Amino acid sequence: MEADWSSLNSDLLEAIANRLRIEDYVRVQAVCKPWRLLIERFPRHPHNQLPWLALPPAENSNTCRFYSFTERKLHHIELPELRERRCCGSSHGWMVMVDKSPDVFLLNPLTGSRIPLPPITTFPQVEDFLVSDDGDEKYCYRPHVLDRSHIYSGKLMQSRFLNKVALTGNPSVTRDYMVLAIYGDLEHLAFCREGDDNWTLVHQDDAKLIFEDVVYWKGNLYAVDYSGRLIECDLGGPIPEVKRILTTRLIIGDRSYLVVSGEELLLVSRTKECCFGERHYRRTKKFMVFKLDEESLTWVEVADLRDRMFFVGNNFALSLSANDFPECKANYIYFTDDCVNGYVAYIKGTSKHLYGGHDLGAYDMTNGKIEPFPCFPEFTCSTWPPPFWSMLSPY
Repeated sequence: MEADWSSLNSDLLEAIANRLRIEDYVRVQAVCKPWRLLIERFPRHPHNQLPWLALPPAENSNTCRFYSFTERKLHHIELPELRERRCCGSSHGWMVMVDKSPDVFLLNPLTGSRIPLPPITTFPQVEDFLVSDDGDEKYCYRPHVLDRSHIYSGKLMQSRFLNKVALTGNPSVTRDYMVLAIYGDLEHLAFCREGDDNWTLVHQDDAKLIFEDVVYWKGNLYAVDYSGRLIECDLGGPIPEVKRILTTRLIIGDRSYLVVSGEELLLVSRTKECCFGERHYRRTKKFMVFKLDEESLTWVEVADLRDRMFFVGNNFALSLSANDFPECKANYIYFTDDCVNGYVAYIKGTSKHLYGGHDLGAYDMTNGKIEPFPCFPEFTCSTWPPPFWSMLSPY
């Protein structure tokens, strides 16, 4: 007598589904309609998974390519929402998409669901948005109250105004989530909550605080500036503001990331070097890692990640255990290109060549060597738009 798999006990199916990687979880829903209906009623929780690497689509294509380190292969997903748009953040299964127009929205690449966010015209620095007779988008933008207004193209605002955006939770699982942003030429902080019509600015007395990363850790918002100073913010008062500077300056590399690893907060510092050939470009030379000592409020260098591996990039920072994911290596930092300067120079007309997106690979903390990704075995000066990390969620 053949088994009727479609009538599998729901408790058993839930126990199986909870242990699946995201790739297999999606496939299970496609086995039969009874399974899909049952799975849709299960409690929603994060899935054990490695991030996928989103690769630039072919020209004039709506198909986005995602490389799975688990399966060592490319997946092709129809995502017309990515065409001519930029992903400035990816967390909890959602991408943060920006357009040349003021529109900003969250996108779930698996389900296609969209959640609108407040447009960038709600920032007080953005004074106006215009569309010319020939269809070109333009912004009237004043970086600081003491500055004069500038005219920025839609492409320029798309590429640099929202530098990095992060979510504190999955909007499909909780309504108590925030969207955190580093914005503008001065790279200050802002946030919004579900249903907000405007971005809320985080007040800071020192306008020279230029932030590089932001994270939600132990119920508070923390940010790091270009010198490695850790800043704690208070969002609960009548005026959201920078509460205090926790650590002193720690100027090490060219770029810093905040990574939550278990109960610890770590700072990853990335140093680049100049390379010369047919074109001048910069590539990653090394990484250094520091752990926050919560008692002394100092950064303490960490020479070995032990069983951990980090994934970092302009839109992303994540720590995972290599014991859970043997497809990747412990004590490695997997990184993507986070520099948009080459693209900005190209669209401003100050450079004749488009370069960038090329600086990616796996950094071995043991010997300082960099290994190429299997999907990018050879070096190129330009891979645009740059690949970025993406966590997936079926809801």
